[in-house]
Amino acid sequence: MSEEKSEDECEDEADQEYDLQEAAALLNKSEAAVRMQIRRESIKAVKRPIDESGRYKYFIKKGEIEKERKRLASRGGP
Repeated sequence: MSEEKSEDECEDEADQEYDLQEAAALLNKSEAAVRMQIRRESIKAVKRPIDESGRYKYFIKKGEIEKERKRLASRGGP
C-alpha cells in the first residue's frame, strides 16, 4: 500500500525551515561557511529577531538545503 501525502503535508514540508546550526550539519559544513554563503546570497535565508536586544537567527528553507546538496553533488563536494 503506497502512502500519499495530503496537500497540507506537502505544503508543510515545503515550508520546513532549519536554523543555521541545523543547516550546517545537514550540508556537512561549518556554520561560518553557511553564513558566508548567506552573505554572498548563494543560499537564501530569512533573518528573524530572537529577542529585544537586536539579536537574530537565520532560518533556511528545506528547498535551499536541497538545492545546495545538488550543487555539491554535481561538483563532487561533501
